[in-house]
Amino acid sequence: MAENSKNKWVENATEWNLGDLFQGGPTDPILDKGILQAEKLCMDFSSQWKGFWTKSAKPLPEDFSKAVRQYELLLEQLDRPLIFAQLNHSASTLEPERGALLARAKEARTRALSHLLFFEMEWGKAEDQMAHTMMISSELQPYTNWLGKIRKRSPHFLTEPEEKIIEVKNLSGRSAFNRLFDEMVGRLSVSVDISQAQVQPADKTGVPLQEALNHLYATDRTKRKMAAEGISQTLENNAPAFAFILNSLVLDHQEDCRLRGHTDPMEPRNLENEIDPKVVKALMQSVESAFGLVENHYRLKGKLLGIPDLQDHDRYAPMVQSARKVSWPDACDLVHSAYSGLSEQAGQVVNQFLQKNWVDASPRKGKRAGAFSMGTVSDAHPYILMSYHGSTRDVATLAHELGHGIHQYLSQGVGYLQASTPLTTAEMASVFGEMLLFEKLVQSATDDKERLALYMGKIEDAIATVFRQVVLTQFEMGVHEHRLKRGELSVDDLNQLWLSTNQKMFGKSVKLNDGYKWWWSYIGHFIHSPFYCYSYAFGELLVLSLFQEYSKNPTAFSKGYMRVLSLGGSKSPVELLAIMGMDIQQPDFWDQGLKLLDDMQKNAERLANKITF
Repeated sequence: MAENSKNKWVENATEWNLGDLFQGGPTDPILDKGILQAEKLCMDFSSQWKGFWTKSAKPLPEDFSKAVRQYELLLEQLDRPLIFAQLNHSASTLEPERGALLARAKEARTRALSHLLFFEMEWGKAEDQMAHTMMISSELQPYTNWLGKIRKRSPHFLTEPEEKIIEVKNLSGRSAFNRLFDEMVGRLSVSVDISQAQVQPADKTGVPLQEALNHLYATDRTKRKMAAEGISQTLENNAPAFAFILNSLVLDHQEDCRLRGHTDPMEPRNLENEIDPKVVKALMQSVESAFGLVENHYRLKGKLLGIPDLQDHDRYAPMVQSARKVSWPDACDLVHSAYSGLSEQAGQVVNQFLQKNWVDASPRKGKRAGAFSMGTVSDAHPYILMSYHGSTRDVATLAHELGHGIHQYLSQGVGYLQASTPLTTAEMASVFGEMLLFEKLVQSATDDKERLALYMGKIEDAIATVFRQVVLTQFEMGVHEHRLKRGELSVDDLNQLWLSTNQKMFGKSVKLNDGYKWWWSYIGHFIHSPFYCYSYAFGELLVLSLFQEYSKNPTAFSKGYMRVLSLGGSKSPVELLAIMGMDIQQPDFWDQGLKLLDDMQKNAERLANKITF
């Protein structure tokens, strides 16, 4: 670890500065102007380009290219105020004025976008030969993948008036439920034992959910148990409301699928991810067939920790060496060094995030739970949100989100329409960053005991990213199937489905207590992004395969890898990964990553046989 870390990095976890989006913050007159003028700008665009395919007997590529470029710039103008409002609200969800700004920005953008719906719809329904001529032209070549994705989705478009109605009604429907969920989770207060005493009476206080979840990583088993019980009680108290929100959004999704002619509730996500459903099915089946690895891991963990009856609150119990606190400067040093080892360019981008307050890592009440990196507009940069408490897991989260940040930053060069990647490749850079950090920590380990702790932690992270995410997807599939065939799910229905899908993964290695049945209720992916979760498993197993190639020739690999990141979503996942020599369409592709995980587990078992904790 660098000796000058405290000189290079600030002492405490930072809060972000959103001034690069709007210098004057929430009261910036330019922000207000952008919200107020949004609808007029879109109406002007509509007046100029609506009916493009019928106004001329022979539409020219140069004219359509001009329209696409104007559309791209206009979307960027529309999104900037909303992006600011979302980030501003995420930093403090309990301040009413922030929620009001977010609502205002969403409403203005939705009204404005209703005048732009025609553009993608008309392109999607353009005559095939004419569309082909456009796509192979030099003028439209930079937008080929974006144009192709619209063509693939076009069979599911409704009429323009119908699309407008759906967009407007979503403000008081799906969007409103999303905000309600976030604010409810932000307000959750969990009663957790904050003393170190092993016996009652103990002091208790209400802490935010995210902080209570962090107590599950405590070395003290009593503290973990009390934290889990406190979380369970809080979630139980709020379960009816969470169940209603989930049921409502599942129904909304199903009605949307019915109207658009989707035969599978996962089909919209697969189209967005540009992935064949067969590939997703193969991924799910491969992971489920390897659930035995999860059992083996937790049996070993119980043995090492001397806990023969491992329970749900013990899943994240740290090994002794991984329980240390890591200061914010030391975390910055570790992550910066890991990325600098990949490439000088990656290290430079990380340095900007950490030095220029592009990361909000300071824990506080009301801050949105979890972590994310949000790409913004092409003349700004991404922003990262997390809550840094000093655990090694938090360091891994920082590495993870900075991977996203690097990906989003580099991909700005392909333009706003194609900078964002589908979820299938969105996790590639983030998980790769975690592997870089892991490798650095293993190399610097002083003995086998520390090395074993690192392997155990990494395998556990992989279980959370691969196996747990597949379980979450299976749970979500079960919820949608029940809602479609049997109607609204009761809280008990959701509880039992949650327990049964999770227990299948753990087998007999971990006992899931009765209170764990409520833990489906705070997971935001079910609310915000239906069927998002399988993308984590996709990204993790993909990275494990990529990392094997990186280990063989780091210099050659890094050059191609950074190029792939810079391409963003301008090519399909299949095309992007072909650049790296990967063929994800092979049925046994996922077995490569699972084999590496199995090798890591066996390595941990060999180390465990040599030493004891």
